[in-house]
Amino acid sequence: MTITRRRTSALATLVVVALAAGAAGYWSSRTEPVLDPAVAAALGDRVTPLIEKAQAEFLPDGQREACGVRVLGTEPPVTTAAGATTAYVWAHCATLGSEVRSESVTPVRVLLGPAGKVEPAQPWDYSDGSISTMFPDRLHDVFLTGDRPDGLEEALAARIRQVS
Repeated sequence: MTITRRRTSALATLVVVALAAGAAGYWSSRTEPVLDPAVAAALGDRVTPLIEKAQAEFLPDGQREACGVRVLGTEPPVTTAAGATTAYVWAHCATLGSEVRSESVTPVRVLLGPAGKVEPAQPWDYSDGSISTMFPDRLHDVFLTGDRPDGLEEALAARIRQVS
């Protein structure tokens, strides 16, 4: 009887450990995906001027945009920047060249085709639920919680120094 209890206890322990490991794996996969820093940097260099150009489209003469970006994901998921067709980015942009500097922080989808298309999230995208179709399911936690990634202010400051 003691051997049966030990086996049952060992089996129960294994089941609990397996469930805990599965839950940990699930939750870790739901947190911010890891994008190779070199890939993120290469894509950041590629998308920054596209985002700045799109943001500056309606600015008065003499004003321009500077943006610090953090690329947090791609479509398809890639190991090299060349394979990405879409980049999912947090962008912190500032208007330069006027007495009043305005800033915005927004999630952006950048289609990396020959023309390059920038699609920033709009406030109504959150209220009507369309924001969830803008990003793949695996990136929802990264973009839909409203938590901005660390380093955006520093990235913007560095970009302003670079373009000034």
